[in-house]
Amino acid sequence: KKHVLFVPGVATPTEARTAWCEDGATMLKVYPTRRETMQALRDVMPEAVLMASGGMQVEDVTEMIGADAHVVVLGSALFDLDDVASGNTRRIQERVRSAVRLAEEAGRKVAERNARR
Repeated sequence: KKHVLFVPGVATPTEARTAWCEDGATMLKVYPTRRETMQALRDVMPEAVLMASGGMQVEDVTEMIGADAHVVVLGSALFDLDDVASGNTRRIQERVRSAVRLAEEAGRKVAERNARR
């Protein structure tokens, strides 16, 4: 048996339900990502694995994990074009470290919240 990761992009609850329940998605890539969208999907599909992707800044990591995103994708928020062009890896590393720190803190809070349920 082959294992294939199937992660379709979804923007509406109807797309999410179709992808998860009928098409066999492994995870749902929610784009554009907003806390309200993540929570709405979580409310109607608590078993779905959600990926927050698109339009976020490093500071949004906490909010997305708090909204029960399993995965948070950051692209341009980490890799500023000017820093990439100039080879300024120090600033890129600082943003990555900040994102990881925020994700770890948010993950601990979610774990604590879930333990109280």
